[in-house]
Amino acid sequence: PHGFGPTRFLREALVATFADALAPHDVLWLPEIYFAGGTVARDISGADLVADVRARGRDARFAAARSALPAAIAAEARRGDLVLVMGARDPSLTSFCGEIVDAIEGGAGS
Repeated sequence: PHGFGPTRFLREALVATFADALAPHDVLWLPEIYFAGGTVARDISGADLVADVRARGRDARFAAARSALPAAIAAEARRGDLVLVMGARDPSLTSFCGEIVDAIEGGAGS
């Protein structure tokens, strides 16, 4: 998620959208909310969204460190799976996606 204020404001809509869109076999990995600095109240976490999605019966997992995601995804990815990465205005997403592909191709996924 991008920003604490927008995430707080959109929390219910985000949770409902994820819970409605995820199939029973899907997994949602969610990192911590992006902190752009300043004095914003950091009173919501990606872990809160994960708990809300899980309360609706879907498989959601929190990743405190984005750097842990490629290995975690690769450990569960299977041939034919789709890995979708979404983000907003993050120029590092292309290289991050490459890290996920490299981890999967490195043999952790079957």
